[in-house]
Amino acid sequence: MQSDAIRDRLGAGAITVRPGIERLEKDRVVFTDGSSATADLIVWATGYRVSFPFFDPGLISAENNDLPLWKRMVHPDRPGLFFIGLLQPVGAVMPLAQAQSELVVKVLTGECELPSRRDMVKTMHDDDQRNKRQFYDSPRHTMQVDFDHYLWDLKREMRRGKVAA
Repeated sequence: MQSDAIRDRLGAGAITVRPGIERLEKDRVVFTDGSSATADLIVWATGYRVSFPFFDPGLISAENNDLPLWKRMVHPDRPGLFFIGLLQPVGAVMPLAQAQSELVVKVLTGECELPSRRDMVKTMHDDDQRNKRQFYDSPRHTMQVDFDHYLWDLKREMRRGKVAA
């Protein structure tokens, strides 16, 4: 579960982020950096592993949790295959999945056109570079997006695609 309020609580010092856990000792947690603390609650935020057991790996796979997609939803070499909600926002995923769905409907009804493969690949590269600067570069964070920027960007793409259609 993720909440936008966590950033406020972190900023206020109400939540302390710690390194990995080395071991538990009764009511103490010993961390990998050698520090320790008493704890009555441990939130184990491990992320997730992306896999598609229902697809042939030659068609779609996420090696090292990485599946390059245009706007986290379209593979440039798999026209007609769309991913909805395959992203990790800071905040709720539902509004982003709804915006993705709206774009897909517009594409499928001919109201909007996707960019060319070349433009998709360039945008994917630019988005990936921005996200690696903004977020932690690790297999756990390959799907990370900025909530507000992502919504703004999808709306811009819908306007651009409408003109192109």
